[in-house]
Amino acid sequence: MHNTVTACQSRVADEQRQAETKALGRAAATENMREEYLWEMDYKKGAKSDFF
Repeated sequence: MHNTVTACQSRVADEQRQAETKALGRAAATENMREEYLWEMDYKKGAKSDFF
């Protein structure tokens, strides 16, 4: 009985860790996309300002 509870608790802990890792990965990906987008917008603005 005790072993079953421990196994269940460790499985839940593993799932929580995996969920946290996924969330961190998503947050990092979102941050990268935002950086790239901002850089691209600055680049386009810079390119436009050279012409006008």
